[in-house]
Amino acid sequence: IRFCRSDLVGSPHILASLENVVDTRLATTIGLNGHIVSTVEHLMSAFAGMGIDNALV
Repeated sequence: IRFCRSDLVGSPHILASLENVVDTRLATTIGLNGHIVSTVEHLMSAFAGMGIDNALV
């Protein structure tokens, strides 16, 4: 699962992996090279429940 920050120059992609978790206080935040996506846990849970393991958000 990858998240695309299309609002940023170059539209960086952030892989949803344990290595990219930068914060878990009150929400799960993933990040890479200073770019972050917050509150991904609900979508990740829905993907897991549906058996989806490959998506670009």
